[in-house]
Amino acid sequence: MATICLAGMMTLPSCKEKIAKNEDPVLLLKEIERSDGTRFVFEYDSQDRITKYTEYGDNGQPDWVNTLTYNAQGDLIGYKDNEITVAYTKNGNKISFVDDEGGYTEIELDDQAFPVKTTYTWGTWYNATTTFTWQNGNLTKMEMVDEWNKYSEVTSFTYTYDDKKSPLYYCKTPVWFLSCEGYDITNNKKTWNEGTLDETYVYTYNKDGFPVTRKASDNNITDIYIYIKK
Repeated sequence: MATICLAGMMTLPSCKEKIAKNEDPVLLLKEIERSDGTRFVFEYDSQDRITKYTEYGDNGQPDWVNTLTYNAQGDLIGYKDNEITVAYTKNGNKISFVDDEGGYTEIELDDQAFPVKTTYTWGTWYNATTTFTWQNGNLTKMEMVDEWNKYSEVTSFTYTYDDKKSPLYYCKTPVWFLSCEGYDITNNKKTWNEGTLDETYVYTYNKDGFPVTRKASDNNITDIYIYIKK
């Protein structure tokens, strides 16, 4: 799966823990089935944190396996997939790691552990900076600046959301990890726009207010969400 922050990323307090109501039903995303025959399966530990998620191809075989490792203090300290293995270092409100190709990534977090800026450096000739704008627990704007020697390129994305809980609303995996993997945090993305490109999503919901289907406008693929009820 393509990621925003270049790879997975130590657990800090999640704002979702602060706004969750005890009387609300707690649903954890178990599986995403897609109309193209692919699917995504999630596994959790006893603290509702993702420990593994597997992407299956339309032949039913696992194409991509992502594993997350936590220490005894509950910090996310490692990530591994089919191609890379990384370990994370925390220093104040910043998390950093070096990937298998020698690229250095640093993630800056706000006081609620949301990512506000990431920087990636590879050698002396390539740098990439991404800034994040958040509103009500949702990523509303993302700006990426890529620099190769003296050349630079800026790409901006904007997003809108519904008012329903996202499939991973109650997941206790760090917010910055989920957002860097491209998952919605609080509500569900309705539209995204990048220049002349745009996408619209249409949802149906269950009685608990979680999405059970999502249909994308650009490829006509429908996602079906299956949950574990706690």
